[in-house]
Amino acid sequence: MNFPLGVTWYSLFFSVGMLLFSFSWWRNLKGDFDPKRVSVFIWTVLLLFFLGGRAGFFLQRIEELRGEWAYWFYWWKWPGFSWLAGYWGGLLGVLIWSVWQRWRFWVLVEEGTLPFLGWSLFYFLGSLMVAGSLQSFLLVCLFLVLILLLIWLSGRYRSFAWYKSGKRGFLFLVGNIIFGLVVLAWGIVKLSFSLFYFWLPFLFLCFSGLALVYLAGGKLLKENFLFVSFLKGRRSSKNEEKKGRDKKEI
Repeated sequence: MNFPLGVTWYSLFFSVGMLLFSFSWWRNLKGDFDPKRVSVFIWTVLLLFFLGGRAGFFLQRIEELRGEWAYWFYWWKWPGFSWLAGYWGGLLGVLIWSVWQRWRFWVLVEEGTLPFLGWSLFYFLGSLMVAGSLQSFLLVCLFLVLILLLIWLSGRYRSFAWYKSGKRGFLFLVGNIIFGLVVLAWGIVKLSFSLFYFWLPFLFLCFSGLALVYLAGGKLLKENFLFVSFLKGRRSSKNEEKKGRDKKEI
């Protein structure tokens, strides 16, 4: 269905989701940073998000282009967008800004996690209403479950025994781990070992897991090490008891 002026469900949900995402992220960050600079930061991330999404779309269709890179600028003639590649581009923008302005990276991504998931839900709802594909439907379900799960975790993760540090970044990393596992599984099922659907999710899973251990203050590693040592200690004591029994029998 098209609205007046050629507006489609896809563009409507995309635009409304972007506005809600931008306002929610700005509202979450204005208490930690200067509100005016937060606005500049969000627009910078959005710009890199769009550039990344367009670049990813064309990289996935590089054979179809046949060197006609001018189509990259003609959205109205060659529409297309890679949400996953846009995410990588936006995340790169957050990293660059945090290093340049010396803002806390984990605060930026933590406060933007739920707003971005909400925008993602809007985006794929629009895609579902236009295309009606199974993939869009599954992604809508995935983002809805992720939003509900992270809302539930937001008030509880600081009480976890292995996450006593309580540092912000937990929701961002857990959300990335779950989404990365889903994308990785999707790529394996489709036998698509491409950059965007296998290697980048795999590398990001490794990064997210290590970062989560780092934010936990090393407690998780310490507990795992103690558990392994405990198992080894029990195994060695059992071996010594067995040797003792063997000697008595002799």
